[in-house]
Amino acid sequence: MATILCLSSQVLRGTIGNSAMAPALWALGHEVWTLPTLILSHHPGYGSPQRRETPISEITQHGAEWARTDALGHIDAVITGYLASAEQGPALLHLVQQIKRANPDALHVADPVMGDWPGGAYVSDPIIEAQKNLAAAADLITPNHFEAMQLLGTKSANPDEDFLGKGAWISSEPLLAVTSYPTFTPDLTSICFVGDEGIWQVATPKFKDVPNGTGDLFTALMTGHLMNGLDPLTALQKSAGSTSAIAKLSSGARDLALGKGREELVSPSALPELVQI
Repeated sequence: MATILCLSSQVLRGTIGNSAMAPALWALGHEVWTLPTLILSHHPGYGSPQRRETPISEITQHGAEWARTDALGHIDAVITGYLASAEQGPALLHLVQQIKRANPDALHVADPVMGDWPGGAYVSDPIIEAQKNLAAAADLITPNHFEAMQLLGTKSANPDEDFLGKGAWISSEPLLAVTSYPTFTPDLTSICFVGDEGIWQVATPKFKDVPNGTGDLFTALMTGHLMNGLDPLTALQKSAGSTSAIAKLSSGARDLALGKGREELVSPSALPELVQI
Protein backbone atom coordinates (compact mmCIF):
# COMPACT_ATOMS: atom_id res chain seq x y z
CA MET A 1 0.00 0.00 0.00
CA ALA A 2 1.21 3.48 -0.91
CA THR A 3 0.07 7.02 -0.20
CA ILE A 4 -0.60 8.81 -3.48
CA LEU A 5 -1.34 12.52 -3.95
CA CYS A 6 -3.49 13.48 -6.97
CA LEU A 7 -3.17 17.07 -8.24
CA SER A 8 -5.72 17.57 -11.00
CA SER A 9 -9.24 18.75 -11.74
CA GLN A 10 -12.10 17.36 -9.70
CA VAL A 11 -15.81 17.08 -10.48
CA LEU A 12 -18.63 16.86 -7.97
CA ARG A 13 -20.60 14.78 -10.47
CA GLY A 14 -18.79 12.51 -12.89
CA THR A 15 -15.52 10.64 -13.34
CA ILE A 16 -12.70 12.80 -14.68
CA GLY A 17 -9.49 14.04 -13.09
CA ASN A 18 -9.18 13.24 -9.40
CA SER A 19 -12.72 11.83 -9.48
CA ALA A 20 -11.54 9.08 -11.84
CA MET A 21 -8.09 8.56 -10.35
CA ALA A 22 -9.01 8.24 -6.68
CA PRO A 23 -11.50 5.34 -7.09
CA ALA A 24 -9.01 3.39 -9.22
CA LEU A 25 -6.22 3.88 -6.71
CA TRP A 26 -8.47 2.92 -3.80
CA ALA A 27 -9.48 -0.23 -5.70
CA LEU A 28 -5.78 -1.15 -5.95
CA GLY A 29 -5.39 -0.78 -2.19
CA HIS A 30 -3.76 2.64 -1.89
CA GLU A 31 -4.36 5.64 0.35
CA VAL A 32 -5.26 8.70 -1.72
CA TRP A 33 -4.97 12.41 -1.05
CA THR A 34 -6.59 14.80 -3.53
CA LEU A 35 -5.80 18.47 -4.04
CA PRO A 36 -7.95 19.81 -6.90
CA THR A 37 -6.56 22.40 -9.27
CA LEU A 38 -10.14 23.09 -10.33
CA ILE A 39 -13.53 22.06 -8.94
CA LEU A 40 -16.39 21.63 -11.41
CA SER A 41 -20.03 20.93 -10.62
CA HIS A 42 -19.91 18.34 -13.42
CA HIS A 43 -17.82 17.57 -16.47
CA PRO A 44 -18.51 19.60 -19.64
CA GLY A 45 -20.41 16.71 -21.22
CA TYR A 46 -23.39 17.74 -19.08
CA GLY A 47 -23.18 21.35 -20.26
CA SER A 48 -21.39 24.42 -18.94
CA PRO A 49 -20.42 23.70 -15.31
CA GLN A 50 -19.90 25.94 -12.32
CA ARG A 51 -16.16 26.14 -11.71
CA ARG A 52 -13.75 27.25 -9.02
CA GLU A 53 -10.03 27.44 -9.68
CA THR A 54 -7.85 26.68 -6.67
CA PRO A 55 -5.85 29.82 -5.84
CA ILE A 56 -2.05 29.56 -5.92
CA SER A 57 -1.93 30.68 -2.29
CA GLU A 58 -4.14 27.76 -1.29
CA ILE A 59 -1.87 25.25 -3.04
CA THR A 60 1.24 26.67 -1.35
CA GLN A 61 -0.48 26.84 2.04
CA HIS A 62 -1.47 23.18 1.87
CA GLY A 63 2.12 22.29 0.95
CA ALA A 64 3.47 24.36 3.82
CA GLU A 65 1.09 22.72 6.29
CA TRP A 66 2.03 19.25 5.09
CA ALA A 67 5.70 20.19 5.47
CA ARG A 68 5.08 21.49 8.99
CA THR A 69 3.41 18.25 10.04
CA ASP A 70 6.02 16.02 8.34
CA ALA A 71 3.34 14.66 6.02
CA LEU A 72 5.30 15.17 2.79
CA GLY A 73 7.69 12.34 3.61
CA HIS A 74 4.75 9.93 3.76
CA ILE A 75 3.77 10.57 0.13
CA ASP A 76 5.01 7.71 -2.05
CA ALA A 77 3.76 9.03 -5.40
CA VAL A 78 2.32 12.24 -6.79
CA ILE A 79 0.28 12.63 -9.98
CA THR A 80 0.07 16.01 -11.70
CA GLY A 81 -2.74 16.46 -14.21
CA TYR A 82 -5.02 19.27 -15.37
CA LEU A 83 -3.93 22.86 -14.80
CA ALA A 84 -6.62 25.52 -14.53
CA SER A 85 -4.04 28.26 -15.11
CA ALA A 86 -0.42 28.52 -16.17
CA GLU A 87 0.42 30.01 -12.77
CA GLN A 88 -0.54 26.75 -11.08
CA GLY A 89 2.31 24.98 -12.89
CA PRO A 90 5.19 26.42 -10.84
CA ALA A 91 3.18 25.94 -7.62
CA LEU A 92 2.63 22.25 -8.37
CA LEU A 93 6.25 21.82 -9.44
CA HIS A 94 7.40 23.37 -6.15
CA LEU A 95 5.15 20.99 -4.23
CA VAL A 96 6.53 18.02 -6.19
CA GLN A 97 10.06 19.19 -5.38
CA GLN A 98 9.15 19.44 -1.69
CA ILE A 99 7.84 15.88 -1.78
CA LYS A 100 11.00 14.66 -3.53
CA ARG A 101 13.19 16.30 -0.90
CA ALA A 102 11.18 14.72 1.90
CA ASN A 103 11.06 11.32 0.16
CA PRO A 104 13.64 10.92 -2.63
CA ASP A 105 12.02 7.63 -3.67
CA ALA A 106 8.65 9.26 -4.35
CA LEU A 107 7.37 8.72 -7.90
CA HIS A 108 6.22 11.73 -9.93
CA VAL A 109 3.74 10.86 -12.69
CA ALA A 110 2.82 13.67 -15.10
CA ASP A 111 -0.33 13.53 -17.22
CA PRO A 112 0.19 16.73 -19.27
CA VAL A 113 -3.40 17.62 -20.16
CA MET A 114 -3.30 19.87 -23.25
CA GLY A 115 -5.67 18.60 -25.93
CA ASP A 116 -6.28 15.75 -28.34
CA TRP A 117 -6.70 14.91 -32.00
CA PRO A 118 -8.58 15.99 -34.08
CA GLY A 119 -9.53 19.20 -32.28
CA GLY A 120 -6.03 20.11 -31.08
CA ALA A 121 -5.22 22.11 -27.97
CA TYR A 122 -7.98 23.06 -25.56
CA VAL A 123 -5.74 24.96 -23.15
CA SER A 124 -3.68 28.12 -23.64
CA ASP A 125 -0.07 28.22 -24.83
CA PRO A 126 1.16 29.29 -21.35
CA ILE A 127 -0.53 26.23 -19.82
CA ILE A 128 1.13 24.02 -22.43
CA GLU A 129 4.51 25.47 -21.43
CA ALA A 130 3.73 24.88 -17.75
CA GLN A 131 2.80 21.26 -18.52
CA LYS A 132 6.08 20.80 -20.39
CA ASN A 133 7.96 21.93 -17.27
CA LEU A 134 6.07 19.45 -15.10
CA ALA A 135 6.69 16.65 -17.61
CA ALA A 136 10.41 17.45 -17.66
CA ALA A 137 10.53 16.78 -13.90
CA ALA A 138 8.54 13.52 -14.02
CA ASP A 139 9.57 9.89 -13.62
CA LEU A 140 6.66 8.71 -15.79
CA ILE A 141 4.76 10.75 -18.40
CA THR A 142 1.35 9.62 -19.68
CA PRO A 143 0.35 11.96 -22.53
CA ASN A 144 -2.04 11.10 -25.31
CA HIS A 145 -0.56 11.17 -28.81
CA PHE A 146 -1.38 14.83 -29.41
CA GLU A 147 0.20 15.81 -26.10
CA ALA A 148 3.30 13.74 -26.84
CA MET A 149 3.69 15.67 -30.08
CA GLN A 150 3.44 18.93 -28.15
CA LEU A 151 6.17 17.80 -25.76
CA LEU A 152 8.40 17.13 -28.75
CA GLY A 153 7.47 20.29 -30.63
CA THR A 154 5.98 18.55 -33.66
CA LYS A 155 2.40 18.60 -34.92
CA SER A 156 2.40 15.45 -37.06
CA ALA A 157 -0.42 12.99 -36.48
CA ASN A 158 1.10 10.45 -38.88
CA PRO A 159 2.60 7.42 -37.10
CA ASP A 160 5.07 7.05 -40.01
CA GLU A 161 6.54 10.44 -39.19
CA ASP A 162 6.32 10.74 -35.44
CA PHE A 163 8.87 10.53 -32.67
CA LEU A 164 9.07 6.75 -32.29
CA GLY A 165 10.34 6.36 -35.83
CA LYS A 166 13.03 8.92 -35.07
CA GLY A 167 13.93 7.30 -31.74
CA ALA A 168 13.57 10.63 -29.99
CA TRP A 169 12.38 9.19 -26.68
CA ILE A 170 14.61 6.12 -26.36
CA SER A 171 15.97 6.65 -22.87
CA SER A 172 15.45 5.14 -19.45
CA GLU A 173 14.32 8.43 -17.89
CA PRO A 174 11.55 9.32 -17.86
CA LEU A 175 9.32 6.40 -18.65
CA LEU A 176 6.76 7.31 -21.31
CA ALA A 177 3.33 5.80 -21.98
CA VAL A 178 1.50 7.40 -24.92
CA THR A 179 -2.23 6.72 -24.95
CA SER A 180 -4.47 6.97 -28.04
CA TYR A 181 -1.46 6.06 -30.13
CA PRO A 182 -2.39 5.69 -33.83
CA THR A 183 -2.77 2.28 -35.39
CA PHE A 184 -3.44 1.28 -38.98
CA THR A 185 -6.56 -0.62 -37.89
CA PRO A 186 -9.60 1.69 -37.46
CA ASP A 187 -11.28 -0.42 -34.79
CA LEU A 188 -8.20 -0.50 -32.53
CA THR A 189 -6.52 2.02 -30.27
CA SER A 190 -3.17 1.51 -28.61
CA ILE A 191 -0.74 2.61 -25.93
CA CYS A 192 2.94 2.93 -26.78
CA PHE A 193 5.47 2.55 -23.96
CA VAL A 194 9.10 3.64 -23.96
CA GLY A 195 11.44 2.59 -21.15
CA ASP A 196 14.48 0.56 -20.19
CA GLU A 197 12.94 -2.46 -21.93
CA GLY A 198 12.72 -0.65 -25.29
CA ILE A 199 9.55 0.35 -27.13
CA TRP A 200 6.39 -1.70 -26.64
CA GLN A 201 2.81 -1.41 -27.79
CA VAL A 202 -0.50 -2.79 -26.57
CA ALA A 203 -3.61 -2.55 -28.76
CA THR A 204 -7.19 -2.75 -27.50
CA PRO A 205 -10.61 -2.44 -29.18
CA LYS A 206 -11.92 1.05 -29.90
CA PHE A 207 -15.44 1.55 -28.50
CA LYS A 208 -17.97 4.17 -29.52
CA ASP A 209 -19.20 7.02 -27.33
CA VAL A 210 -16.81 6.42 -24.43
CA PRO A 211 -17.02 9.10 -21.71
CA ASN A 212 -14.11 11.39 -20.90
CA GLY A 213 -11.71 10.28 -18.20
CA THR A 214 -10.03 7.20 -19.66
CA GLY A 215 -6.67 8.99 -19.75
CA ASP A 216 -6.98 9.88 -16.06
CA LEU A 217 -7.99 6.30 -15.32
CA PHE A 218 -5.02 4.81 -17.18
CA THR A 219 -2.60 7.19 -15.42
CA ALA A 220 -3.95 6.17 -12.02
CA LEU A 221 -3.82 2.46 -12.83
CA MET A 222 -0.22 2.67 -14.07
CA THR A 223 0.75 4.55 -10.92
CA GLY A 224 -1.10 2.16 -8.65
CA HIS A 225 0.36 -0.96 -10.22
CA LEU A 226 3.90 0.43 -10.13
CA MET A 227 3.45 1.30 -6.47
CA ASN A 228 2.26 -2.26 -5.87
CA GLY A 229 5.63 -3.48 -7.14
CA LEU A 230 4.76 -4.56 -10.67
CA ASP A 231 7.39 -4.12 -13.36
CA PRO A 232 6.53 -1.41 -15.95
CA LEU A 233 5.49 -3.79 -18.75
CA THR A 234 3.18 -5.81 -16.54
CA ALA A 235 1.75 -2.58 -15.15
CA LEU A 236 1.20 -1.38 -18.72
CA GLN A 237 -0.54 -4.59 -19.75
CA LYS A 238 -2.86 -4.66 -16.73
CA SER A 239 -3.62 -0.92 -16.92
CA ALA A 240 -4.47 -1.15 -20.61
CA GLY A 241 -6.67 -4.19 -20.03
CA SER A 242 -8.57 -2.52 -17.21
CA THR A 243 -9.01 0.75 -19.10
CA SER A 244 -10.34 -1.13 -22.13
CA ALA A 245 -12.78 -3.10 -19.98
CA ILE A 246 -14.10 0.07 -18.33
CA ALA A 247 -14.39 1.76 -21.75
CA LYS A 248 -16.51 -1.17 -22.98
CA LEU A 249 -18.75 -1.07 -19.90
CA SER A 250 -19.13 2.71 -20.25
CA SER A 251 -19.85 2.88 -23.99
CA GLY A 252 -22.84 5.14 -24.58
CA ALA A 253 -22.87 6.44 -20.97
CA ARG A 254 -21.95 9.90 -19.73
CA ASP A 255 -19.60 8.70 -17.02
CA LEU A 256 -17.12 5.87 -16.61
CA ALA A 257 -18.63 2.77 -14.98
CA LEU A 258 -16.06 2.60 -12.20
CA GLY A 259 -18.43 1.08 -9.65
CA LYS A 260 -19.83 -1.54 -12.00
CA GLY A 261 -16.32 -2.30 -13.24
CA ARG A 262 -14.54 -2.39 -9.90
CA GLU A 263 -13.38 -5.99 -10.38
CA GLU A 264 -11.96 -5.05 -13.78
CA LEU A 265 -9.90 -2.32 -12.12
CA VAL A 266 -8.26 -4.83 -9.82
CA SER A 267 -7.89 -7.76 -12.21
CA PRO A 268 -8.82 -7.23 -15.88
CA SER A 269 -10.62 -10.15 -17.47
CA ALA A 270 -8.52 -9.82 -20.64
CA LEU A 271 -4.89 -8.75 -21.02
CA PRO A 272 -3.82 -7.21 -24.35
CA GLU A 273 -0.78 -8.63 -26.10
CA LEU A 274 2.53 -6.87 -25.56
CA VAL A 275 4.34 -6.29 -28.85
CA GLN A 276 7.89 -4.96 -29.06
CA ILE A 277 8.41 -2.45 -31.86
